[in-house]
Amino acid sequence: MPKDRFNVVYPLDKIFRMKVGAVVVKKMNDVWYFAYFESLSRPLRGFQVVRGGVDAGEHIDAAILRELEEEYNRPVHLHGPLAVNYYKDSRNTDVQVYYLAEDTDAAHPDLEWTVVDGDEAAQTLVWRFAPLHEDLSFLSRGHADIVAHARDRLLS
Repeated sequence: MPKDRFNVVYPLDKIFRMKVGAVVVKKMNDVWYFAYFESLSRPLRGFQVVRGGVDAGEHIDAAILRELEEEYNRPVHLHGPLAVNYYKDSRNTDVQVYYLAEDTDAAHPDLEWTVVDGDEAAQTLVWRFAPLHEDLSFLSRGHADIVAHARDRLLS
């Protein structure tokens, strides 16, 4: 564990909040789409992609699979890490690891569906697909940048 010059120990989980997220994509009619949601329970949060915290002792790969199950609730193939973001504000330091995932649900090609989040928040999430090549400015702070990474990877 890190120590300061006075030999005070700082546990990493008190210094950093680890988060994971995913940009879920799907190719339909030769066009790449990405999935985003609007929380009916927390509408001021705007339009987002999958994101959540890493539980104490949880591996980040297990955390993203859990978050995808809780929030997205459709079968996906995880392609691997997409980007790592580091945010520091007056209260917290967040390290966020984002993954690229592909929706593999052939049985439900819906462009809109509703999920009740499987964690303790139990938010009602309305999911939609949007073309990956279009304007991303409607997404919440930070989310557009992550989706742009997916766009760069898939469309370049």
